[in-house]
Amino acid sequence: MTTYIKNYSYAILFIVISFLFGIYVIFSLNDDTSSYERVVVKQGQSIWEIASIYENDYSMSTQQFIKWVQDHNNIDSETIKEGDILTIPVKMKKEFKLQNKLALKTE
Repeated sequence: MTTYIKNYSYAILFIVISFLFGIYVIFSLNDDTSSYERVVVKQGQSIWEIASIYENDYSMSTQQFIKWVQDHNNIDSETIKEGDILTIPVKMKKEFKLQNKLALKTE
């Protein structure tokens, strides 16, 4: 048994390291929505409008943005109501981490 371990020690080490790396990757890819912006929907707003407000802050198409918002907020359609709080795929800025941000673009 010890000769088997000595002969294949590099292969065993490679397998163990690969396994540990795989575990690390799985947990690091966890889609933690707590680091994403949350917006409060204003009267008359749609997911499309919110997507256009934040279009420079995310790296996906508008359709992907809307699909992400629907999936992560358990929305079946594109209809949202005033006062709904939505998590959007825009990383939260540190200074706003504890606050909700209105979906309003000011210039």
